[in-house]
Amino acid sequence: SARDPDLEAGMDVARRLVTLGRAARNDARLAVRQPLRRALIVLPGGATLDGALVAHVAEELNVHEIESVSGLEGLLSYTVTPNFRRLGPRVGRQMPRVQAALADADGEAVRDALRRDGRLVLRLEDGEVTLEPDDVDLRAQAHEELVLAEDAGYAVALDTTLDDALRSEGWARSLIRCLNDRRKVLRLELSDRVRVVLAASGPVADAARTHAEWIKVEVLAVEWEVRDAADRDGLAPLDVEGETVWASVEVVGAG
Repeated sequence: SARDPDLEAGMDVARRLVTLGRAARNDARLAVRQPLRRALIVLPGGATLDGALVAHVAEELNVHEIESVSGLEGLLSYTVTPNFRRLGPRVGRQMPRVQAALADADGEAVRDALRRDGRLVLRLEDGEVTLEPDDVDLRAQAHEELVLAEDAGYAVALDTTLDDALRSEGWARSLIRCLNDRRKVLRLELSDRVRVVLAASGPVADAARTHAEWIKVEVLAVEWEVRDAADRDGLAPLDVEGETVWASVEVVGAG
């Protein structure tokens, strides 16, 4: 009697979207710790997602914003190439002109015409050629800034455009992970407050300063100092996404 069918259905939708979003991240070779500006989602008819679950999906995919769109139109571009084996015997010497015409055509318009009419008439310099769906190969590609994963009517398109602010946030997340790993190595209690001294340069140092208050909360640091990379005496090396920084983590009190 305690089961909530609507909540179960919503969680199923959320799980599908998170799985697709993570698959898209893998395709784009983007670590989950790298924040992204937005994710576009497509839901099949009847599927819904309330505000709390939208926020959950955004957190799991590490995106700032979720936008729901009605379909993939506008998210994809289509390339059209002739099916040479099928068309060759029929069009003969016209094949180069057919190939050139399809290369110049609007791929989405070709797809729509074939779906709507079951045929497409190409007007060439030396006559017309009527193409059927099996006469061409249609390939869909997400726009350059998007990476797309879809399954069974569900789709997630991640906007992979990164700016300096997103990159800085990504470095901060990686730094948090490394410092918390350091806490585990030192076998600190979950409530132990610490003093952190960090020696770094470049984008890691910039992120450590820009996101200092957030990082302090996440690693329970009551004292936080960022030095130049050259001033690293007495500090231990840490690998932060391939960048070496130096740090010390010392207990100053327990919560």
